[in-house]
Amino acid sequence: MTEFIDLHTGSALVRRPPFVLCLGNFDGVHCGHAALVRRTLEEKMRLSEKYPSILGGAWCFRQPPADFLSGVPSLRITSTEEKLRIFSEAGLDAVILADFPECRDMPPRDFVTHMLGEICNCKEAVCGFNFRFGKDGNGTPELLSALPEGYSELEPVKINGVTVSSSTVRRLILSGDVESAAEMLGRPFSVFLPVVHGKRLGRTLGLPTVNQHFGEHDLIPAHGVYAALAETDDGKRYRAVVNVGTNPTVKDDNNVVCESHLLGFSGEIYGERVRVSFLSHLRGEKKFGGTEELAAAIRNDIENAEKYFAEHNIR
Repeated sequence: MTEFIDLHTGSALVRRPPFVLCLGNFDGVHCGHAALVRRTLEEKMRLSEKYPSILGGAWCFRQPPADFLSGVPSLRITSTEEKLRIFSEAGLDAVILADFPECRDMPPRDFVTHMLGEICNCKEAVCGFNFRFGKDGNGTPELLSALPEGYSELEPVKINGVTVSSSTVRRLILSGDVESAAEMLGRPFSVFLPVVHGKRLGRTLGLPTVNQHFGEHDLIPAHGVYAALAETDDGKRYRAVVNVGTNPTVKDDNNVVCESHLLGFSGEIYGERVRVSFLSHLRGEKKFGGTEELAAAIRNDIENAEKYFAEHNIR
């Protein structure tokens, strides 16, 4: 079971076993990050004879540094909770969470010797080619050689000639290209949000929806209709047609909502959290002439989504 260690709340590393730690922000935990995790676990195995109790973990910030550097909250591909879940599924023994304000003015050598060496008992670090740390971001991977077992620096991961990065994934999702984003993430982009009460218009049209509101820092995909998968709290999975947007046909506000019509589902799950995984962008958001035209469009969306599911053998 993965242990989550919060340096800010007093979960201090006292008499901790030695670590191999991968370092980064890890927003999205994309394919490049997955390569860091795999190398961390490989190095853990390599060093296990010398350090029998050694663990493999990730060291990251609770909040993105950009929140503090720009003063504007950044849009996050993954929440901290989601990040921890993915790390756990990847097989890491621990995840160490630090706060950026406590590290931003730390001299790079102090970050290596004090933060990683003394506090975290890190024997070896694993990082990407562009990892920077310490005051003004002046710390480079070469400084990590001060650790007892040094460091591993990985080259960029590329897909179709494009370097995988959180910024690229973010841009793809914002443009609605969730299929290319999924290639870089190694899984579909998803949101995991509670179900809230809507206006129940879908029910009156015979097309009930599960309604969810995005959080302040959530990355919202391009407005429009998507083929998706929805997973409920009880682990049941449904094919779904999802509308992201303001629903301009029937609403007069600009609040963005995620509305999912779950194929084959009946019931009420208000208050539960549902994971919606975006598979393909079917069309952009459109204002229709009335509810009858809207209902016809939704039925056409369902038909197009079912064609997508059939072509990709998604049941």
